Amino acid sequence: MRAFREATQIMVKMWTEEAPTFEGEYFHIRGAINEPRGIQKPYPSLWIGGGGEQVTLKLVAQYGNASNFGGDPDNIRHKCDILRGHCANVGRNYDEIIKSTNANIVFVKPGEDIAAATEQVRATYNWSVEDMQRAAIVGTPEQVTEQLAALKEAGINYFITYFPRIAYDHEALHIFAEQVAPHLA
Repeated sequence: MRAFREATQIMVKMWTEEAPTFEGEYFHIRGAINEPRGIQKPYPSLWIGGGGEQVTLKLVAQYGNASNFGGDPDNIRHKCDILRGHCANVGRNYDEIIKSTNANIVFVKPGEDIAAATEQVRATYNWSVEDMQRAAIVGTPEQVTEQLAALKEAGINYFITYFPRIAYDHEALHIFAEQVAPHLA
């Protein structure tokens, strides 16, 4: 994690300084050239994934535009509180940072047998019903909306969604766009 911290510092220097110098425990640069530099100011959007409370979330507070972490609503709330504290310590506006999470989503129709309804998805990944329920949000559009709304209420303001087998069947994407997303805006 110390090497990760140094690498993050170097990236920011490469994006913001003409001829950056950095002397760290793991990495050293002296007058490094990064041309052309990006046009975004102060630097390109930096997304940092992970919820490590002592290093990762501190780096987000110092340099990140977004943090991607996961877990249930209680864990999300806890990570957001930690990030909020780190932001306060470095004088950063917590609300400027995107708080994202990944959501694998599998829809079922009301009253459908979950095992039968998800057979193709589970076969693709060799998942049991239990494996799928650990790896994805599984349910009707209303149930999926409830689970995502709970994550939003906990502090998530950006969802990175994935729909297993979407390349073969676009129905899940349409269901999400029409029946779930409007409730999360």
